[in-house]
Amino acid sequence: MNQCPKCGFSSEVGRRECPKCGIIFAKFLAQKASPQKKYLSEDIILDDLSTDIITPNEARHAGDADHKVLLFLIGLIFICVVAIGCYLKLSGSSPVPDSIVPASIVSENGEASGARESSLGSSYKAATHESTEEQNYSADFEKGLAAMQHGDPATAISAWNPLAEKGYALAQSNLGIAYRTGQGVPQDDRKAVFWFTKAAEQGELPAQNSLGQMYDEGHGVPQNYKQAAYWYSKAAERGEETAQHNLGLLYLDGLGVSQDSSKAAYWFSKAAEQGQPGAQGNLGTMYSNGNGVPLDYDKAVYWFTKAAAQGNAQSQRNLGVIHEEGQGVPQDYKQAVYWYTKAAEQGHAQAQFDLGLLYVRGKGVQKDDDKALYWIRKAAYQGLPEAKKMMLLQ
Repeated sequence: MNQCPKCGFSSEVGRRECPKCGIIFAKFLAQKASPQKKYLSEDIILDDLSTDIITPNEARHAGDADHKVLLFLIGLIFICVVAIGCYLKLSGSSPVPDSIVPASIVSENGEASGARESSLGSSYKAATHESTEEQNYSADFEKGLAAMQHGDPATAISAWNPLAEKGYALAQSNLGIAYRTGQGVPQDDRKAVFWFTKAAEQGELPAQNSLGQMYDEGHGVPQNYKQAAYWYSKAAERGEETAQHNLGLLYLDGLGVSQDSSKAAYWFSKAAEQGQPGAQGNLGTMYSNGNGVPLDYDKAVYWFTKAAAQGNAQSQRNLGVIHEEGQGVPQDYKQAVYWYTKAAEQGHAQAQFDLGLLYVRGKGVQKDDDKALYWIRKAAYQGLPEAKKMMLLQ
């Protein structure tokens, strides 16, 4: 016989519950009690904080509570995982190694009417992968980069060519550079245009600028300023500073677009603020002439100095002119000599001539006919008309 520990009623062995009060005998419980319950004996379950005996409803509720807690924890973990995934996607975080894009180099000085600046170069830098497919191409692309950096362009071309054929934009852009410069392949402007176009149509910014330059200068395609403006605009609107500068030059000269000095100054400003030296110099020129912007010598000096510090020879010469003539600054021949010398040593013909004249006159330097002749002859050899004319008078 089983005796109920609660009411004392005796019942036959094997019964699951007391027929009088209905409690379930402990050994027949199918579920564990809640963590606050513990076994005191074989037949009854007591609470840690009281001696109340667990009824069937209490046991069932204890199991339900455990089940709900478990479901809640699972749901919370799921929400956290989803939230972390969304954050990584939105922030662009990725442990994937970088891929490569060509570095921008300056092709000409910063004269407002000078040649457009190029994204071409033999130096390459890293950019972030944009897709899983690009990540899969990374190893071969890195091999090409390493080969190019170690003076083995042929191996680089072998690595990049199959990637370009598969539609990898950065490889296409780099092949365009290779064909434009003749690195690892015979120089071929038409093939350069072909690969630049492939990459540009996929939104590759340096390729868009390079393709614009090809149309601008008529390399590999008939010269077409409208097409040049189209591709410069594509890249400029997405923040590519060299394209912004080049687009500014088209607006300044009215090539492929309606002449608009204000728009030229706008694009020069965009590029200058990103540190583009040619644009900084041209913006300084705009301020010094009051062209497209209000006349402001302080801003002119500011931007000329920014560009000159980066080695822009035209801006260095312009600073020499400003100090020699006292435009917006106190006249200072020594500063003029300093900046003319900086530009002249880089081969700037007009600066060489200007420096020679200061030696002739003894302004800012001790009068020295030999040094004067040296610099004026340098300018004459480069074809500067006034220098050639002065040499004929010697």
